[in-house]
Formats: sequence, C-alpha cells, structure tokens
Amino acid sequence: MVIFGAREDCVFDREVGEVKLRAARGGTGELPLNRLYCTTESDFARYKRIAAKAGAPSLLFNMPADVLAAHVGQLPALLGGSGEYPLSAHLILNQLRPLAARAQREKRPLRLAVMNGFGQGLGDVITGLTALRLLRDLLEEHAIARPKIDVLVHRMYLKTVNPVYRKSTDIENALSQPLPVDQLVKYDGVWDLAGCLRKPTFSRLPLIDFFLDALGCDASAFPKESKNNAPLPVPASVLRKARGLLEKAPGPKMMFHAKSSNYLRDMPDSVCRKFLDYIVTHTGYSVISLTPMFFDHPRFFDFSRYSQTFDDYCGFIASVNALVTVDTSTYHIAAGYDIPSVVLFSTVPPTLRTPYYPSVTGMLLPDAEQSPFFMKHMPKFPTPGAEERAALEALWGRLDFSAVLEAIVGADSSAMTRL
Repeated sequence: MVIFGAREDCVFDREVGEVKLRAARGGTGELPLNRLYCTTESDFARYKRIAAKAGAPSLLFNMPADVLAAHVGQLPALLGGSGEYPLSAHLILNQLRPLAARAQREKRPLRLAVMNGFGQGLGDVITGLTALRLLRDLLEEHAIARPKIDVLVHRMYLKTVNPVYRKSTDIENALSQPLPVDQLVKYDGVWDLAGCLRKPTFSRLPLIDFFLDALGCDASAFPKESKNNAPLPVPASVLRKARGLLEKAPGPKMMFHAKSSNYLRDMPDSVCRKFLDYIVTHTGYSVISLTPMFFDHPRFFDFSRYSQTFDDYCGFIASVNALVTVDTSTYHIAAGYDIPSVVLFSTVPPTLRTPYYPSVTGMLLPDAEQSPFFMKHMPKFPTPGAEERAALEALWGRLDFSAVLEAIVGADSSAMTRL
C-alpha cells in the first residue's frame, strides 16, 4: 500500500480510466487527508510512468514516513499472508483479535477493506468471495464479531466486477481506488491483494487456496467440500427469460464458450468451427453460445444479443445441461449450479483451478506444458502477432474432440449421444 499526493490538480485518463487527483503540499505544512490518496504499489508506479511520459516526472510524491505519521496518525493494520509460502496456521486470527477488541470497546463494528479486490476477472472475484465466506465462518467459530468489509477496486475495472460483488452478503461496498486517506483511516485493517500474479503461491496453490492464504488463513484446514462456489442468485424474471429462449433449442442444451478476456486462453476460430461441427454431428445436443460466432446449423443458437448483463449471463449458465468452455468465468459460475462442465486449459494445469468443483472436469491441452504459453498468465501485447497466432493454432489443433465429449456425456444424464 502506498500513500501519495499530487503537487498539482491533475487527471489521469490514459491507460487507467479517469482518475482525478487534487493538489496537496509535500512538505511539513498542514495536509488535508482528503487530498492524500492510497493505492497499490503497482498502480502508483503506473501513475508515475504516465506522468513522466507527459513531461511531469515530479508531479506525484510518496509521503515520507515522518510526515505521514504527523498528518495521518494511525493507519489501518496490514492483514494476511506474504504469499511466499503457504501458511500452516490461521495468522488472521491473531491479526484481527486486537482490532476486534478495540472496535468492541469503542462500540462500533470492525471495519476492513480488501485493496485491489480479488482481481480483475469475474472468475477470480467469484473464487475470492468463496474464500471470504470461509473466512467469515472461521471468525464466527472463534467468536470474532462479523466485520464490515469493503473492496477497493481500480476505477477502470469497477464497472466490470461490481455486479459480482453486489451478489455477496459479505461485502458492504465496492469503492474505487485511489482512495482518499480520510476514508482509508476509517478501516481497522486492510488486505493488500495487489500483485497476485507475482506471488509464488499463485502458481503453486489452487485459486481458492491462494486467496485463503492471502487472507491469512491456513487453506489446508478447510474441508475440500466447503471450497466449491455457492450458486449465484439470479432474479426469477431473468431465469424465466433464459429458459424461455432455451426452449427454442431441441434436446439437451450445451453451452459452448470459446472466448476469454485473454487471447492466450481463447480457442482459435478455426478450431471452434471444427469442434462445433463435431458436436452437432456426434451428439444430440443443441449448442448455445453467448459470444458471437459464425457457425450455421439448425441446432446451433447464438444468444449473445440476449446476454447483456451479468444476471443474463448467469441465468443462461444455470439453465443449460452441460458446458464446454475455455478457462474463463463460466465454469466458476457453473460449479455453483452443479452444471456438468469440461474446461479446456491452455496456460495452467487444471489442478490450480478446478480441484474443488465436483461437477467440473479440467482438461489440459496435449503438449501444453511444452508450449511457450504455459504458466503465462497475461500476454505481452493486446493482440497476438503472426508467430504467436500460429503457435496457438498448433496448440489447439491437438485437441481431442472425442475425449471432451466423452467427459461431458459421462457426467450429463440428459445427453443424447449418437456415437
């Protein structure tokens, strides 16, 4: 966590969305706390880079410790584990007990915040909220009063992830960061979950265990069956709409989801068309897509225009008989609804994502561990170059369609197979 200020009023609107900062002095004079800001180290470094590119390298200043103490007083305690090695005890209990006791003496609720939230992806957020639910149960078990928890999310991603946070009873508010320090000091403790991809435990632990560890819990102490996601609530009207549309499709319904937020995990279009043709030829499924796709068949239905909100998205996933998907949020949602699913992984082993989802089978693409994309969580460029595109085509070209369908048919009692 970084506390910083700006020497002049400024607006950052490139790369980071629109972030407005009001000027504050950087000396020992009086500093209004609403003109100091807190953010993550990575975000502060990004703002500094943008300012330097704009010819203002000294626009932002990091508050020195002595000045910070004089103006801010007591900052929230930093919570959670380091992410270097998995915790073998519930560190969070020792961290929260004195904070909870102080809050009780002051006759107010314990207030906590998760800085950077649980990432930028919907699946990450869903999994993080499952970890938070388990933490809540742990605190109740140890007689620590239920805290009020906010998440702090970069403004650029807040609109995307907020619909998930709104479904959680464990989150009070989703707020944008940078956060003015006069609001930061209202919290007793803060988890700083920035830089998850750089933490060693991110590449060693299943995602839910990584978040439990980051929250300060011994992930191994929780029963495996408790680590599945809960079904996300969907308004009845949304479910009726989704199911009404699905009635137009004959037979059992399979959702086919070939796109993610990261092209390293996307199924190439050429492979999509071959796989879709294989599905409609060898099974009795009607195939549903929530992303636009150029494929023509009487049992293929592009419902992307009907999936405009997160509720719509969940409503369709909750209402199909089966799911075949790349590594994206779909299967995290489907797991909560117990939808038989096969997830095709190209960059990480399934053991890091699906071990606690009983209805989900994870399949790593053949030879994926030898590909240049394995354990690469983010691409270097917004779109793939010709060489990268060819390598991805070759990787996905090894996919065994029959093995995927065998896994689905074995789990889905509604399947009508021809072969």
